[in-house]
Amino acid sequence: MVRVTITDSQVFSSIKPEALTRYLGVNGWHEARRVEGELVVLRKANHLVWLPISDQFSDYESMVARLVKTVAESEDKSELQILDDLQTVAIGDIIRVGTFNPLDAHDHTIALADGLHLLSQAKTMASAAAFSVIDKRPVYPRKPVSQVSQFIHNLKLAQTERGSFLVRLIAPVEPLEPSGGLDTKLPFSRQAVIQLMTGLKALKEVAEDNNKRGKFIFPSFMEAVNEGVSANLCEGVISGKDKSRPINVGVTWSYALPQQTNLPTSHIFFEPDIVQFIRKAAKEFRARNPEPVDIQGWTNVLEREKQSKTGSIKILSISNGKRVTVRVQLDLEDYNRAFEAQKKGDFVSVQGVLVKEGLGYRLNNPTNFHVIEQSELL
Repeated sequence: MVRVTITDSQVFSSIKPEALTRYLGVNGWHEARRVEGELVVLRKANHLVWLPISDQFSDYESMVARLVKTVAESEDKSELQILDDLQTVAIGDIIRVGTFNPLDAHDHTIALADGLHLLSQAKTMASAAAFSVIDKRPVYPRKPVSQVSQFIHNLKLAQTERGSFLVRLIAPVEPLEPSGGLDTKLPFSRQAVIQLMTGLKALKEVAEDNNKRGKFIFPSFMEAVNEGVSANLCEGVISGKDKSRPINVGVTWSYALPQQTNLPTSHIFFEPDIVQFIRKAAKEFRARNPEPVDIQGWTNVLEREKQSKTGSIKILSISNGKRVTVRVQLDLEDYNRAFEAQKKGDFVSVQGVLVKEGLGYRLNNPTNFHVIEQSELL
């Protein structure tokens, strides 16, 4: 981590004591003692900071400079990052997702494809966390429901920072929602960010336990589903098919909401050697909980025995940019409709669970079979 030191004292004079108090309070700093009329001493782990209660003191700038330096050291950030946070947390919670090249940790660049994938990882993790606020499940659909979709739509991409290669997302904080009683319900965005860190912490603990045991134990991942672990969250941590980069996720909490206790303030760091277990868990989650899909394409093979009440067809379709052949077993009525569609050159569409079968695929539990005429495709 490259730590930039701020030398312009005027930068610190512009920071108000109220903003510092709220920022420190919501991000894990607790009052240790108070000197009435002068300052407040706050503690986080083994670190202490002295916060002046007024910006009219003659040494206010130097005290804030020391405070920012200590906070930066305690959170393993640069002073620039702390100043950025102080300006941004009024908008919403700041999610940092970082990585670096293990072969050269001092090189603050990565391949373009890896950078784009890191942004995709951040989005995948955020989406998985939002889903788990609604319902704890081992697998969520790739297409988000409306509330999750709105959360992702509202995320903002903040400026990048020096250090390891970082993606910064801002989850804007909505007004508190009345719950019908004296209490108020946390906005969905704050719940999603809390769930993100809760799920990642549980995922790391399970993966580290697998690594210590030296073997993949899937039931331990299943037990963590109630903590927000899912195939989707696992896929957000995975950096690629054949390689694993370290990944680090942390949150700076917005003070726009009333202060909460026990907000997770520690970064979650995934070493490459535990990602192999997370990769296996993602595959196992999906294998045991296959996701229904829509298949569309041309029927190119039809097979049916005489007197049989069912028939088999093969649909030539496109999946993830690749041409695939999918075998589907249909009842006699749908089979006849597929037969007519083949003669006319029409598309067919069907829903079901896609499973690998040899060089092709099979669609289990087919439903909602229908023909799409060429005129509908125009």
